[in-house]
Amino acid sequence: MARYVLVGRDFDFAEFSARSSRDDGPAHALADLCERLDATVLSPGVVPSPNRVLRALFTMLGRGFSTPQVWAVALEATRRTRRGDLVYATGEDLGIATLVLGLRRRRKYRPTMVVAVVWPDRVRTTRLVLRFRSRIARILTASPESADRVRAIGGASCPPVSVFPAMMDLKFFSPPPAPMPRARPLVVSAGLVSRDYVTLAAAVDGLQVDVDVCAMSSMPADMASPAYPRDVPPNMRFGQQSLRELRDLYRAASMVVVPLEATNHSAGLTVVWEAMAVGAPVIATDTPGPIGDLILEGLIEGVTPEDPAALRAAMTRLLAEPERARAMATRARAYVVERVGSDGYVETMVRYLLEAEAGTRVSTP
Repeated sequence: MARYVLVGRDFDFAEFSARSSRDDGPAHALADLCERLDATVLSPGVVPSPNRVLRALFTMLGRGFSTPQVWAVALEATRRTRRGDLVYATGEDLGIATLVLGLRRRRKYRPTMVVAVVWPDRVRTTRLVLRFRSRIARILTASPESADRVRAIGGASCPPVSVFPAMMDLKFFSPPPAPMPRARPLVVSAGLVSRDYVTLAAAVDGLQVDVDVCAMSSMPADMASPAYPRDVPPNMRFGQQSLRELRDLYRAASMVVVPLEATNHSAGLTVVWEAMAVGAPVIATDTPGPIGDLILEGLIEGVTPEDPAALRAAMTRLLAEPERARAMATRARAYVVERVGSDGYVETMVRYLLEAEAGTRVSTP
């Protein structure tokens, strides 16, 4: 019996470890997960590249939801796996490709499949995953709301759906060792998926603050569709930073603002967690799911979508009430330390995957 973890982009675990030791970036919990499971990672960098014919075929098959590299990983997975093996596909594109290519295999060779559905609101892709429901032991999602969405699409015959925990390297994303004073307040924002930088630009125009936006995302380009302002205020700057530079921006920030379009998925949550972890006050657009829950608990400040006046007022209040801002940030940091962390992620994921391997069904959110 063997175990495999499929990822759609290259992960150099040695580099992650070296980077973490240099304090240049966070450690990656996937390495610890694979070590605990004694699992083999299949990624584009370790599988044979598709030849010209296969690349053309994979491009056609994956039009709209995947890449030839993803199909190459899936092809290698189907070549290696046997009945009783465990396969964890870390995205729906990998899950679909592996299940499609697995159709050519006889039934006795089917492995135990666990598939992460990261974006259930991409209904077409989610439905493609669920067409193979009889061959999926468990589906993993990022939030209870996403899990409910998958169950609603899957109906009565939906496979078990579990929520995987957030993972955060709390050693890297930690408060600054000493205060980082600035000439005037710094507002930091980051990310691309479902971001509403038009509203942020209107809110900060003329405000006596500096605004630094890290316009980067780990998500595929077709998922990243930020709204950019036509005219950028003189106090607002867009750029790209290394992870260490972004972490240090969070640390120096008077607040971190996560402006979102109206959305039903957990866009922006990673930035919120990172900012909370370093002890920065956070303002975010109130959306259903984990961000909305953090707002209700008073751990971050919430504003309505596409409302520059409300966002400006919330920012002005935090600047005028530094003690309240610090108290909120302190509570938020304590919450993250208790609830979010790589160790908890690994333990929970190991349990989910081993239960799927053993054919055990559990009740989860």
